[in-house]
Amino acid sequence: MNASAPKGRRRRRSRLALSSFLLALAAVFATPSLSWGHAFLTEPITLSVRNQVVTGTAMVDSSQLNRSGEGKDRVVLTPAQKLIGIRVNGDELEIAAAWTSSASGSVDAQTVSIVFVTKPFVGEYNRIDMRWGFSSPSEQVLLLTSNTSMLANFDANDSVSFNNSFWGSAGSYFNQGVRHIVFGLDHLLFLIVLGLGLFKFGLNRKAAVGAIGLVSAFTLGHALSFTLAYLGLISLSSNVVEPVIALSIFAAALGALTKWQWEKYWVLATFIGLVHGLGFASSLAQMGIATSQHTAAIVSFNLGIDLAQICVVALTAVGLWVVRRYSGRHHEIIRRFALIAIAGVALFWTVTRLIPG
Repeated sequence: MNASAPKGRRRRRSRLALSSFLLALAAVFATPSLSWGHAFLTEPITLSVRNQVVTGTAMVDSSQLNRSGEGKDRVVLTPAQKLIGIRVNGDELEIAAAWTSSASGSVDAQTVSIVFVTKPFVGEYNRIDMRWGFSSPSEQVLLLTSNTSMLANFDANDSVSFNNSFWGSAGSYFNQGVRHIVFGLDHLLFLIVLGLGLFKFGLNRKAAVGAIGLVSAFTLGHALSFTLAYLGLISLSSNVVEPVIALSIFAAALGALTKWQWEKYWVLATFIGLVHGLGFASSLAQMGIATSQHTAAIVSFNLGIDLAQICVVALTAVGLWVVRRYSGRHHEIIRRFALIAIAGVALFWTVTRLIPG
């Protein structure tokens, strides 16, 4: 047997590892905003319902506003009437006034903050619909009332609807829980790493049982910390939480690259879940969500997160099965390539999140 063959394979593997790492770093450097996994959660457009009047605040494209002849302020009543539509219980409400907020800073900025109010509606509301024609950095709308809050995303027609009911509020939080996993890149990558590590030896009963135990421990940890943080019983700065979340992805990727049977270490999974739960809670806190229906909000949001987590890990397992079936003996190289790339991204995130500002 040629003695140089093992050395050649090791060199190829080393080159693969290095190229994967450099590729991952190049990707995140090209898109620096992704270094924060929650960057997708921009400040939402806010609707507040008080005394049968709907008040809204939003960041909009300044080029869509008109300049008045009085001073330097921009009058936005005319475009607001054309570009914002508010319906309560099916009845269209007239926009009574709209103006730029002093918090928006320079009126020459690309985006400015506006405030708008409707004329009063009669009775209690059961449903609120909004049509949005402004260009805005946010695709989310937060509805605040005296006893609850709901968060929703614009549909393809730039419209959004809210139902004033228990199930409407619960469904809102459930949907945001799912979206937080699907669009929260750091949590998504951690779950993919879990799947790549748990099913590295194939899809079998032992791997499935290990996955259930580890994901359950992770779920228990983040549900506990999220609940305590949401209720204001614990608080930890995002400057601490976010780097630790990124570091947990890096450590998990390294574990999945070794023969370490880390699925047995459910205590560690619980601890990592505690940290990720603080990340979930801080994301909602940044958006100013507060509701008296704490139980519905907590349970619904966690159910959304858990369902999405199970789907991500299951899809990762199926993906590994497909790769193993159709790539032959190269499946392990592909799995390692993915893990090294994720480790590179996580390491970059860890470093950038530790840098102030």
